[in-house]
Amino acid sequence: MKIKTVSLFQHQTGRFLFVRILTEDGIEGWGECSPMQIPILVTILQSAIIPRVIGLEVCECQVLEQRIENELY
Repeated sequence: MKIKTVSLFQHQTGRFLFVRILTEDGIEGWGECSPMQIPILVTILQSAIIPRVIGLEVCECQVLEQRIENELY
């Protein structure tokens, strides 16, 4: 199951950020991000993290973690 899309949804109050991950098989998962520094978090997700996880297998957590760590640190 490869990641097809990652979408961000910010609540109208600006205090909540939700992430939707959709696989090529049509399976989706949702998560909630920290409410701290949401504008900065959105920028980091859109520019650095999301482009590097598209196409990866969702079950390969270590690969996903390594890609994110390499980008951020």
